[in-house]
Amino acid sequence: MKLQDILDQYHQDSSQASDIARNLNYALLGVVWILSKENIGNLIDYKYPLILIVISLASDFLQYFLKGLLEKCHFDKQEKKATDGDGNINEEFDADPYPRYIKIVAQLFYYLKLISTAVAAIIIVCRLAV
Repeated sequence: MKLQDILDQYHQDSSQASDIARNLNYALLGVVWILSKENIGNLIDYKYPLILIVISLASDFLQYFLKGLLEKCHFDKQEKKATDGDGNINEEFDADPYPRYIKIVAQLFYYLKLISTAVAAIIIVCRLAV
């Protein structure tokens, strides 16, 4: 198996995990809404899971937003290096690879998203079991 094949599989699996986490967050919000519909005071019982769900959804957004922003900044720097004095871009320019911090930032929010979703789900399921 080639390294690129492993990387492609990782991207496919992590993308699926993100989709599942997002859908699970929406489902958990629905469960909390149904359980607290009769008595709005019940929402306070789900304060921590709701906070975790918000953290997860915010992390989902920030993962893609910040990664895209950092990638664009890197591209702009590389494009500036590849441009000559007349404004022509050298298409054969050998650009620097993405800095490691871009990957680290994206993975930080990726794992924060998954962990907060899992913990919120465990708390809600445990409360339903009681």
